Amino acid sequence: MTEQYVLIKLAASTIALILVIAGLVFVYSSGGNGFVTEGTTQDELKALAASIAARIDGDALAELQPGDEATPEFIAIRDQLNAFRASNPEILYIYTMRKVGNATEYIVDADYGIDDGVAIGEVYYPTDLDTDFLAGFVEPSAEPEYYTEQWGNATATIISGYAPVKDSTGTIVGMVGIDLGHSE
Repeated sequence: MTEQYVLIKLAASTIALILVIAGLVFVYSSGGNGFVTEGTTQDELKALAASIAARIDGDALAELQPGDEATPEFIAIRDQLNAFRASNPEILYIYTMRKVGNATEYIVDADYGIDDGVAIGEVYYPTDLDTDFLAGFVEPSAEPEYYTEQWGNATATIISGYAPVKDSTGTIVGMVGIDLGHSE
């Protein structure tokens, strides 16, 4: 009878250990402490931005200049960005930019003509803190954490991902940026 008691106790201990491990895995993977969730979000942002960037016509994007907002090329890219956003509802904002000297400028903003979207050529001057943003012109990158940003009258807590857009020769001609809204 003592041998049976030891086996039952051993089985109960094993089951308890499995439940504890399963509980810890659940807590960590569901964002209980934020470690796995933030890493996964960054990886997902990079992958999503890279996937979108690969589908943008880099040749057409490179040719767009201020005043081209009514051209078929601009409208096609803007509509394509909006389609990406529609199929990924967590995306709040999606846009393309290019480097111009020490500054960057918007090329196609999915919100142009719909909301408070910006026109081609609106300038943004990156700061020393914009390392992840600037890295997006070279390789897929993502901000390490959510941040709050004000744009016009709107304020949003977002996390951003970026990826370079290339033309048909493989030359980087810009970057796509995506901003995901904070969900609680």
